[in-house]
Amino acid sequence: MRSSAAVFAALALGACGASPWPRGGALIAEIPSAFHGSWSIDPAHCNFEGDTLDNEFFVSSDTVGFHAETHRVRKVGKIEDGVKVDYFAAADASRQPPVALVLSPDGSMLNDLWHRCPGRVEK
Repeated sequence: MRSSAAVFAALALGACGASPWPRGGALIAEIPSAFHGSWSIDPAHCNFEGDTLDNEFFVSSDTVGFHAETHRVRKVGKIEDGVKVDYFAAADASRQPPVALVLSPDGSMLNDLWHRCPGRVEK
């Protein structure tokens, strides 16, 4: 006969779903280099580091963020059309980066929102 603690533990594990993160994907070591660089909603604002709503979004192998708001990546998972990123949110951040990153087929756009900025590869 099983103890109630063993039954409870089995039920708790089953309730969690115990599916790999991200669902249907596989964990990978870091954000792939195709995503690295600086991205801006308006290409005219590339390499501008002022405090505007359109300052650049930065992606490296182990960080994501905006001007003065860098978030360290905790884990990365491959999803069907890109990567999913789990990060440690910066305590003083006013904006949070997206958790899914998807490149356009030619690599010039990120999430159909940001344009790739020339000249800078990583922050």
